[in-house]
Amino acid sequence: MAATRRTSKAAAPSSSSKSAKFSVLLPTYNERENIPLIVYLLVETFEKNEIDYEIIVIDDASPDGTQDVVRQLQREYGEDRILLRPRPGKLGLGTAYVHGLQSARGDFVILMDADLSHHPKYIPAMLKKQAATGCDIVTGTRYRQGGGVYGWNFKRKLTSRGANLLAQTLLQPGVSDLTGSFRLFRKPCLDAVMSLCTSKGYAFQMEIAVRARRLGYTIEEVPIVFVDRIFGASKLGSQEIVMYLKGLVNLFLTTAFPASSKYVLAPALRLLAALYASYHSTRHFFYRQGMLRPLGLPCPVISIGNLTNGGTGKTPFVEFLARHYVSVHKMPTMVLQRGGGTVDETIMLRHVLEGLPVYVHDCSTTSSEAREYLRENPDTRLALLDDGLQNLALTSGTLRELPKQALRRADALVLHNVDLLGPERREAVQRQLTSVAPRHTIFLQTQMAPTGLRSLIPPTGSLDMSIQSGLGECLPLSRLTQAAVICLVGIGKPETVERHLQRLGAAHVEGCGDYEDHHMFSLEELTAAISQVSASPISSSGEEGCSGWGAYVLQAGLEVVDHDRRFSSQGATFNAMLRLAVDNFRRRSYLTI
Repeated sequence: MAATRRTSKAAAPSSSSKSAKFSVLLPTYNERENIPLIVYLLVETFEKNEIDYEIIVIDDASPDGTQDVVRQLQREYGEDRILLRPRPGKLGLGTAYVHGLQSARGDFVILMDADLSHHPKYIPAMLKKQAATGCDIVTGTRYRQGGGVYGWNFKRKLTSRGANLLAQTLLQPGVSDLTGSFRLFRKPCLDAVMSLCTSKGYAFQMEIAVRARRLGYTIEEVPIVFVDRIFGASKLGSQEIVMYLKGLVNLFLTTAFPASSKYVLAPALRLLAALYASYHSTRHFFYRQGMLRPLGLPCPVISIGNLTNGGTGKTPFVEFLARHYVSVHKMPTMVLQRGGGTVDETIMLRHVLEGLPVYVHDCSTTSSEAREYLRENPDTRLALLDDGLQNLALTSGTLRELPKQALRRADALVLHNVDLLGPERREAVQRQLTSVAPRHTIFLQTQMAPTGLRSLIPPTGSLDMSIQSGLGECLPLSRLTQAAVICLVGIGKPETVERHLQRLGAAHVEGCGDYEDHHMFSLEELTAAISQVSASPISSSGEEGCSGWGAYVLQAGLEVVDHDRRFSSQGATFNAMLRLAVDNFRRRSYLTI
């Protein structure tokens, strides 16, 4: 106990620290039980040391009533000391700090967790370290003498140590605890560094330290003991781990190499790309020569793939083709999903194609199971493969490969999202593709077109997301005129949604790009966002009698902007594609789009 008292006394902040103001940023989600305790400890620490302060709580629409507790704390300590800055949903740790920093008025900013893992008793030592060294950042570390972790099992400790060791090895940041989140910043330093950060989740803490070091800011360390939370559940899950690894790779590629290294790195990457292409070309050659035997389906197949990553409109085009061939040619169709991360797309296709003779199978369906299904259902006369170009075990299409090679082998080419391109850019892309693709290639230009709004609140008045129970009424797009819109978007190119909303007359749009592609939104996330919006009604000049806020699905469909002019009409273009599929089936070949 005597040693503890001596340490506490030695860590008293200097007079210069007392003259400054400190802003504490506390991101919260379901911290109802922890927030009163952490605020009490912070207030006690600052007032005991006669330090000017403010505590900014950034809450991501916690459904447990965290915001109600914060409002009670405001009445207790004053709204000038406790600031509540709510957000519409879980938008990521990094963006929470960005949101809170906009309200920070302090000379220094402290980032810490709100779950009592970081004890405010270490703040005086951090202030003293900053005053003594004049550094820009003081970070709490678990991995120096005097620091440690309490309450974690061996697996959690191993995970943390491994993540930190991996980051240390790849990034060489000069900080012992790169994954820690208890830090003190000079505000101008934090403003400058945060403007460069792109991470939204747990990788944000790692990125901010690395980028600060690369910019020449000085960092000092103070040992702390991290204590596992007592109340509530940890927010660290598999999705957060994946996002951390993605952030680590991105940082490695963008910060680990000096500018001169491009002369070494670029040739190395070209070599790796050549090896990757050679591997897939060889594998494809083996399939072509029969050394590896693909599995044929007992019907014509149209395989839809993409040349670029994400958001290229494959699944909407599959829906479009299924509707067209069922309605025009009366052809019952099977849709087989082959790409990864397609659970949401499978659910969507089953819902929008309900009532049509279209049978949607998810990516867990094997090629053999698909063939068996077609044999048992001989009336199904066409198969559409969503993202099937990667699957060589099934006779369906070419491997996704280098763009020029794929273009030369495609039977049809669809240029999607042409509404995002200006007329000159669209013509330039079209000319470039035409110069590479064979003359027989069928060309189409498409875009997504909003068709209406479907309420997530059924006429019964209760929130219900289940497809089985049905959604609420359909409303016209005029509902969006002059509305403020908060988006929950989980697609590859979320900026397309934002642009559509702006074109439809929305006065303010936010939230696009805050979620990963294929993010499966939970009822909890939607409820939290609706609760936040309903607390501050959003005005709209939509239909008369509508309430000031609502939760909707923006329904959209693919539309053909321009068909191949060698054919008399859009219908004739799709007839030609079907003829190719039938002819290829008779030759046991395939149609590739």
